[in-house]
Amino acid sequence: MEIRIEPYRREHVSAVRAFNERLQTRAGSAFQVGESPQEDAPRREYVAIDGRGEVRGSFSLKRQQFWINGQTLEVGNCQLPLSEGIFDPSYANLGMVLLRHALALQPRLFCLGMGGRDNRLPRMLTAMRWTLVDIPFRFRVCHAARFMRNIMPLRQTPQRRLLLDAMAASGAGWLAVHALQKRVPIGRAVEVEEVADFGEWADDLWERCKSDLSLSLVRTSEVLNDLYAGPRCLRLKIAKGEGWVVLRDTQMQGHRYFGDLRVATIVDALAEPSAIQTVIQEAARIMSKRGVDLIISNQGHESWVRALGENGFLSGPTNYVMAMSPALAKLTTDHSRLHVNRGDGDGPLDL
Repeated sequence: MEIRIEPYRREHVSAVRAFNERLQTRAGSAFQVGESPQEDAPRREYVAIDGRGEVRGSFSLKRQQFWINGQTLEVGNCQLPLSEGIFDPSYANLGMVLLRHALALQPRLFCLGMGGRDNRLPRMLTAMRWTLVDIPFRFRVCHAARFMRNIMPLRQTPQRRLLLDAMAASGAGWLAVHALQKRVPIGRAVEVEEVADFGEWADDLWERCKSDLSLSLVRTSEVLNDLYAGPRCLRLKIAKGEGWVVLRDTQMQGHRYFGDLRVATIVDALAEPSAIQTVIQEAARIMSKRGVDLIISNQGHESWVRALGENGFLSGPTNYVMAMSPALAKLTTDHSRLHVNRGDGDGPLDL
């Protein structure tokens, strides 16, 4: 079948709307292509068009500067590849065609998130010999009773719901959580400053920290101010610039994982190695004081994962996966020092 892939422009909008409608009605897809093309943005969208002018697939390519083992290189983030192969077997190979086109545009490519290794996209990437790395998930319960009543993955059967509701009502849930989350020693007192934006101090910190990272988005003040502008992000400068953290505080409503919990997310952070535990300690303290029910984070670097554990965060199953193309994967084999978290890729969507 004839398929051409080209940048998404205004003349494609009516065909994109029809594509979105088919995705929703025939596949029940929650994902859609935006109906306002961003033709000059760093994140560029592409559409797959058949001989009749119908859109049959799409993807976005976000180009960013990454620090990889001592050098700065452009890397592409392939986001939201969609195709009618989800529901129409005649387009079964279109997803692979889209990915190959993305690789032709930027061979150093990654996908992030994807809902876990068992989903369609990560399976396809595995078949294409991409390298997949799980980004660990950690959580700390602040209000045990609300956690028991709202954590949806643990409430999948009537028996489990009855048990968790009983534990919430009796206080046994609090005792269980308290036993699992070890008492955290209080570290040194440090100055914590909420900042409106990132300044030269963040650039200085990046220069001091980057040598400890095998792969990371370049986290300069310019990049950070673009990523984390707006009132939803709480930006904290820790210990006069030894570290920083970006947090989000979200009241969930009927969330597929978190029900109606109030969830704090450690979206992104950077710190000198000696200050990493302090940054996590202050982030957890401040969000607990704000009254959240649960604090969560996905962190790739072993030092951040360890610091979360030392601050009483528990390990949970992760659905956050980083897939690296062969050209990108060969540049870094040390997966223990990947500085990857919820701030990368699509950002803190749905959190």
